[in-house]
Amino acid sequence: REGEGGGGGGEPLAQALAGVLSEQQLAESERQILADKAAKGAAAVESAAASLASHDETVARSRAEFDGHAATSAELQAKLAASRPRAEALEAEAARLGEEQRAAAAKLEEGVAARSGGSMNERLRALMEAKRSGSIPGLVGRLGSLGSIAPEYDCAISTACGPLDWIVVRDTAAAQQSVELLRERGLGVATFVVLDKQAHLEKRMAPIETPKGSRRLFDLVQCTDPAHRVAFYFALHDTLVCGDKKLASDVAMGGAKRWRVVTTDGVVINPSGTMEGGGKPLRGRMGGAQSEGLSEAELAKLRKQIDALGSKLDAVKAERAAAQSEARELQKEAKRAQTVHNKQAMQLEAAAAQRAALEKRLHSARAA
Repeated sequence: REGEGGGGGGEPLAQALAGVLSEQQLAESERQILADKAAKGAAAVESAAASLASHDETVARSRAEFDGHAATSAELQAKLAASRPRAEALEAEAARLGEEQRAAAAKLEEGVAARSGGSMNERLRALMEAKRSGSIPGLVGRLGSLGSIAPEYDCAISTACGPLDWIVVRDTAAAQQSVELLRERGLGVATFVVLDKQAHLEKRMAPIETPKGSRRLFDLVQCTDPAHRVAFYFALHDTLVCGDKKLASDVAMGGAKRWRVVTTDGVVINPSGTMEGGGKPLRGRMGGAQSEGLSEAELAKLRKQIDALGSKLDAVKAERAAAQSEARELQKEAKRAQTVHNKQAMQLEAAAAQRAALEKRLHSARAA
């Protein structure tokens, strides 16, 4: 019985020991759970921090690329802006040279035609060569070559001013010398306007009042030398010019004073009421190469001038084409650079929102 009593006393101890062991196991389990939780939290913080750091590195590289593209885009825009004035200057230079070449070619064509013309051109050429040589110092030139007029009045003055082909001289001596030269060479006769015999007309050259819708043709003539204006007044007097035949008729015959009137398309109405013209309009009697009586040497000089202008024009056109090609390439590059720049700006804007999310994740990981 004593043995049984001794065995019964050990049971409570075993039970107590089991309880202690159970509590120990529970505590260890809880500790392990806490340790695992702490490890997971640390890993989450580390992961979030690493993600944020990696994001910042990526953004820093993108920002550097963004700034680089911005500088490239600005540089290309500056080059493009600088190329425009050069291209415009070359365009203007090409237009100027082209116009000079066309004018010289037209003068050459007229000069060649004049040298192959009839006796009038032969007379004019002989007289102009005498003028250039100084053998007839008082010889001025063909009347039509001494002035110019706006193109819209070319037909009117070519029709209404018969003396445009007459030869202007300063004095009677020059006229006599010219007549003698033509006689010696068998070139026939010419008609002369002697300037020092026309002084009485100068007071009539002052502006006058003309009927409505008309202008005095003389007032439309431009002279390089004002001394030659009196020769044009001698040839035209107070002939008026109108835009159409009906108005010209009204002006010529409808007022208290009768006028000689010419239309811009070459119909002449005289103060008596007679009408001239109406056929093929006359043009080009003012100016023109034939009015200068160009010599062979001058024609050769014109040909050289045309060739030189052509060479310059070709060079400018080539330079212009290169400048235009360069401008197009710059424009393409600038457009591409701007597209990349805009795309990177959008990416950086999205990266800012992404960083905010990463910061929130890191804060949550640290608070867990």
